Amino acid sequence: MQLSPKDVGVLRTLAHLLIRSGEGVKALTIIARLEALGDGGHPVLTLLKSKALMATGDVMEARRSFKDFLAHYEADRRA
Repeated sequence: MQLSPKDVGVLRTLAHLLIRSGEGVKALTIIARLEALGDGGHPVLTLLKSKALMATGDVMEARRSFKDFLAHYEADRRA
């Protein structure tokens, strides 16, 4: 991450690994960085955010984020 702080792929992978390690708060920090870089509309980021929120125990926001992911997924399938 230090070598490529704006590399979306690296940051998404880092967020995923943090979630798997139970570090939801740290993952949300990375996700916020991705959103600031303009990656906020990507369905994968929405799914990662849902998982990170669930890891922090914020079930209501996790559900909202997951519903956003499903809406993006369905829209992409229809297109």
